[in-house]
Amino acid sequence: MLFMFFIYYCVTHKKYRLSIGLPMFLVAATYFGINIYGILFHGDLFDHYLATLFPVFLMLISFTIYSLFHKYPVIIVVVLGIFVLFNQKLLLDIHHAFGYADKIAAVDWVIHSTGREDFSLDSIGSCFSYNGYRYLFLLRGKEPAKSYVDANFTYLYDQPPAQAHPKNLFVMVNHEFQDNSEFYKKYAEYKMQQLDSTNFGSIEVMHIDNSNLKFVGKY
Repeated sequence: MLFMFFIYYCVTHKKYRLSIGLPMFLVAATYFGINIYGILFHGDLFDHYLATLFPVFLMLISFTIYSLFHKYPVIIVVVLGIFVLFNQKLLLDIHHAFGYADKIAAVDWVIHSTGREDFSLDSIGSCFSYNGYRYLFLLRGKEPAKSYVDANFTYLYDQPPAQAHPKNLFVMVNHEFQDNSEFYKKYAEYKMQQLDSTNFGSIEVMHIDNSNLKFVGKY
């Protein structure tokens, strides 16, 4: 509705046509581009593609507030004050089931458990499997010798992945409602070789005995 309002505003106010028309063009180009890519070329669509529109949305909101402030200054200040107050409370109370604090705690537990030994890393879960775990190990000062993202991101590493699989394998298990039969099959395989496990929020971390190399090629 906000975009429709600004299209109308652009048409009816000649002096604002260019300044409002350019953001509207970006909105239209993004919308049709994503649809053409997904429908015509059968490309994979992800919600972060819409991040392109964040600056446009913020500009339009700012323009709306600026325009209304001259007519209704008291009302705008009160509404903005209430909005800020409620959002401050939300920020203080919010907790993500797979949040940064839990991820860092899981990474630190793995590093502490391995000591000086090398380890490999896997992550399973239908939606949260990538989650930037390997990058967090880099930040904490100890990277896995092999990991589930090596096929995609080896070119970014300072050192190439090890050729041999370490005997210690750690698996980040991301339980969620979309888990399917493939997930449970792999989860059961890991459980059979589990040495230890612990939970950080909704993240389960499993320490797997990979000394017999049962899991070569699975990550």
